[in-house]
Amino acid sequence: MGLKRILVLGCMTLVIASGSAFGGEGKLSGEAFGDIYWVAANHDSALEDQNGLWIRRANLSYDYKWDESFSGRVRVEAMTPGDFESDEIMFTFIKDAWVKYTVSTHNVLLGLSQTPSLSLVEEIWGMR
Repeated sequence: MGLKRILVLGCMTLVIASGSAFGGEGKLSGEAFGDIYWVAANHDSALEDQNGLWIRRANLSYDYKWDESFSGRVRVEAMTPGDFESDEIMFTFIKDAWVKYTVSTHNVLLGLSQTPSLSLVEEIWGMR
């Protein structure tokens, strides 16, 4: 088992088991994006007049705060390629699995975290 897998599994275990071991607080959240579609005309006659609901992406997150210094997150994402040819229904992966230690104005994240450059863009532009 590689070092990355051990770190991810360790972070997930800490966050999930923290409810009984520590006196912190947790928050479960999620979101889903989808389309309602109708194919009016297409070069492939098998696709014409099809309609339905397509879930493009779904996230399920669990944030936990042990105290003022320690917090963590586990986020799972499921998504579809968005074409009519793929055999795979939903591709599921772990998007975030980290533990954060905060001292004064400094943060140390251990685990699988988001790209730090996107947080500045999100603050300025809002939704991408």
